[in-house]
Amino acid sequence: MTRAFGTTRLQKAKRPAAVIVVGTIGHAVGTSRGRPITDIGLFVVERVLLLLIVAELLHTLQVVDLGGRILVEPFLFIGLIAVVRRVLVLMAEAEGGRRAENTGFLVQIGALGSLALAIHLLRAASRTPWRTWVLDRRAPGPIAIGMTAGTQVALPTGVTAEGDGIAIGETGVRVDAYIDFLCPFCRQFEAASGDALKQMVAAQLITLVYHPLGFLDRLSTTAYSSRASAASGCASDGGRFVAFKDALFAVQPEEGGPGLSDEQLVAVGEDVGLDVDTFGACVMAGRYLPWAAFVTERALERGVSGTPSVYVAGTPVPANARTIAAAVAAIAR
Repeated sequence: MTRAFGTTRLQKAKRPAAVIVVGTIGHAVGTSRGRPITDIGLFVVERVLLLLIVAELLHTLQVVDLGGRILVEPFLFIGLIAVVRRVLVLMAEAEGGRRAENTGFLVQIGALGSLALAIHLLRAASRTPWRTWVLDRRAPGPIAIGMTAGTQVALPTGVTAEGDGIAIGETGVRVDAYIDFLCPFCRQFEAASGDALKQMVAAQLITLVYHPLGFLDRLSTTAYSSRASAASGCASDGGRFVAFKDALFAVQPEEGGPGLSDEQLVAVGEDVGLDVDTFGACVMAGRYLPWAAFVTERALERGVSGTPSVYVAGTPVPANARTIAAAVAAIAR
């Protein structure tokens, strides 16, 4: 899977986890003689919780790298795990005859409840009525209402009920593919699996939903990923999303540069049969740039942290035609 930046940083950050595992095993084995089994068990549980904190930090770092924003909920989970660790230590001290400060214990319990409540409220607040649509009579496609207060996002023709993907086909098992037009691994995925996926759509085995993301905007000087995503929405209005997608991957620019200009995106659309006036006006006006941000936002909320990512009936699977076909066949049985 592609990473926006910092792959080496993430690999280096995983080293503390390995150190914790080795240290825990070594300490448990080396001090097992003469120690109560409850003390050893508490030590192991405490180290497991520490590993969970490290894992959550690594996941949060990865999401921030890809999405360019800091999420609050992972840090609440980290605090929750840290408080649980502290409560376990205090309880063990109390049972072992060592005096634990009652005030400190109550403070820890209060913090535990507060963090749990904060996570619940945060999730409740994020349940926005995304499926509330109205028609925009000024241009094709509905408008999504409810991203944030007072925000409206124009949606291309052919979007799913959730509004964050372009549906290809109407029957069969749902397969969601999260792609980025600047992602070289996505180009490889399409080259290796694109034809097989089209055949499954034609055989009515699957409904294929593409989610074009703006994950790699940082790897171009002009936010190419989001501009290409927005242009694909314009292509969907013209009924040529798949052809435009294939054409964009065929001329995929290198990371680190400006990417294709808007004028070049329009030329690609013209080459695949889109009306140059209608399509060109849509692209040049940036009509679906807010939709590209909306699609990316929804992907982050789902936990997508790299591209390509594929889900079959809501379950993540490796991004290749063989495993996708196997998962679809297992569901169809």
